[in-house]
Formats: sequence, C-alpha cells, structure tokens
Amino acid sequence: MEIARILVDGDPHLSSKNRGNHRDYPKESLEYFRFVTEIGRQYGCTYNVNLGDFTFGRFHTIEYRQQVDEALKERQNQFTNGFYMIRGNHDIATYGKTEYEYYLERGAFKKPENISIGRTNISMVNFGEYNTQEPLITEDKYNILLTHGFYKFKNSELPPYGEAVILDDFSKWYGLNYIISGHIHHEHAFSGMINSEDKVAKRECYVHYLPCSARPDYEGDNTPSKGAVDIIRIFDDAEPIITRIEIDLLKMEESFDIEAINKAKEHEARVSVDVSDIVQELNNYTREVGDPILQIETMDNIKDSIKQRAINLLKLGNEE
Repeated sequence: MEIARILVDGDPHLSSKNRGNHRDYPKESLEYFRFVTEIGRQYGCTYNVNLGDFTFGRFHTIEYRQQVDEALKERQNQFTNGFYMIRGNHDIATYGKTEYEYYLERGAFKKPENISIGRTNISMVNFGEYNTQEPLITEDKYNILLTHGFYKFKNSELPPYGEAVILDDFSKWYGLNYIISGHIHHEHAFSGMINSEDKVAKRECYVHYLPCSARPDYEGDNTPSKGAVDIIRIFDDAEPIITRIEIDLLKMEESFDIEAINKAKEHEARVSVDVSDIVQELNNYTREVGDPILQIETMDNIKDSIKQRAINLLKLGNEE
C-alpha cells in the first residue's frame, strides 16, 4: 500500500535583482518556485525536499520579500508532513546571515534530517558535509540520499563542472540505491557501483541531477529547455517508485533578452578586431627606437578603452 509521496526539486535560486540577460529574473524564478508547489498539489504530495541554493544573495526589496514569504507559506500549507530544504553552496556566506538561515530560523522550512517511511530510508546531506553527515542506510530497506554537490563515478561522462566526489570508493555511502542531487543546474542521469570499505562487495547506485528551472544564465545552445522534478512514491510493503515529472520552461526569447545578448557579442567581436588592428599597426612601424606604449597612446581614430586594452595586453606579454 502506498503511504507517502515526496516531491524533490532542484535549485530555486531566487533573486530580487535581474541577472543572466533575463527579461525579468525575479518574477520568473519565483513563478517556477510556486509552480513546483502546484505540481505537489496536483500529484498529492505531502512531503517536499528542496535540494538547496535557495537564493542568489540577499533580497533587496520589501515587495519581493513579501512575495517570497507568501510562496513559502504556500509550500508549508501543501506539504503538511514536512517541507525540508537542504543547504546549498549559495546558502553559505562570509558577509553574514543568508536568506536560507533567516527563513530557517523562522520555521519557514525544516533543516535536513534522515527519515524512514515504510520500506524506504531518506537521507538528506548539506553541501560540503558528505564526510560529516551520516546517511541512513540499512539492508532491509531501499536507501535514497538527497543532497547538493557534484558527485560522479570514475567512468561518468559529464561536462567539467568542477572537482567531484568520486563515488566508486566512497564506502561511507555503500548501500545507497539512489542519489538525487542539485548544484550543477543541468539534468543528468547515470549509474555506477559503490564499493564496500573492504572492497569485497559493491552495490549499484543510480544518480539523478535535477536542473535549475530558473536558468540563472543564458548558455546559448546549452541552455536547458526543460525542467524536471522527482516524485518518490513510498509503500509499506514494497520498494519505492521514483517518477520524473517534466516541466515546460519559457521559450528562450520569452525568458532572455536575445537582442541584447547578440549586441553584446557583436561589441565583443568589434573590440577583438580593434585590438588586433592596433597590434598590426604596431608591427607596421619601421622605427627602431621608440616606446610602444607611447605609440599606442598617440594613435588616431581609436577609442581610449581600446587603447587601454592593447596596452594591458602588451604589458602582460612583456611580463611573460
């Protein structure tokens, strides 16, 4: 018999400031956050675990904070058995209290914990705490870990997202059946074998990276066109069923200011050509004695910003 449904979603990355060449990032990111709550309502989920990176820094307007307050309250009301949020790398800061810490103190969501429901163990691990947080892994149950970070197997074919924790010999997680993670913003799915501490035994583990639906940055052809969440259906007498729910994202031209992006690319191309022209002009000088920096500074019909870039390149070359 089914006894629980848990909705798992990736990085919200809320922000009251526009970013990433979006037309209106604050509005769009908050709409996706609310849409995930609606998915939970549609599918009858009463648990939610968000995978972290709640915001990009602190909010800068009261109006936006009020909207976030309302959106968090909507989630609390929907996920009455538990609304958890894992701490991501953007939820940690040296400048002071983060929005994640502010809302956690006010009880807007629960901090990560390990829970056992029916035949399933659910472990939650914060960013960077994979060595210190103990997962709940038992032989008699299906073991799922929800986290934020970059994990892969030695033979996993993934883009260079940074330094990864290699799962093959990470025996602390031996016995896990399934890992769902946030952090890298793109969706990936793969599996591999985790070795036991003595390397005598190994267990297969499936990994699913959930994307960031808000798409904080425009990445050209690599910009995701679909979002996704996972729903974990838990039973008292059987292994859980994990279902991927796809989310249709806004079309690129609706979400991003493509015209401004193209203009910026054209400007960058012109700057590159202008600097090349300066270098070529220097090569055409026949004087054997002279200060090349002075020569650049006295060139006609060239913008000062372009001259300065050429001077910087020249100085960099001399240092090498």
